[in-house]
Amino acid sequence: MMSFLEHMAGELRARRRQLNLDRSHKALLICDFASQHSSKKYRHLKEQWMLQHNADIITGDSEEVQIPGGWGAAGGPNDGFHQYWHQLCGAYHRLAV
Repeated sequence: MMSFLEHMAGELRARRRQLNLDRSHKALLICDFASQHSSKKYRHLKEQWMLQHNADIITGDSEEVQIPGGWGAAGGPNDGFHQYWHQLCGAYHRLAV
């Protein structure tokens, strides 16, 4: 999670420069329901990062918004479908063998 936040700090700075915004403009990051994003262990670290970068992070442990299962970080239903796809491929392979 901390590597992700370090990466996102650079991306956030670049995006703000691109849009001619400064730190006074609040940002919103939406993360998926992965355990590294929603771990209680990182709650304090995330809160410190949000204050430092003037950003809100919505994760699996967010009280404001519930992240549905199967909703990926990129906004697509990739997590749930990915598992379904593996089951489908496995069924086909068992049938073919």
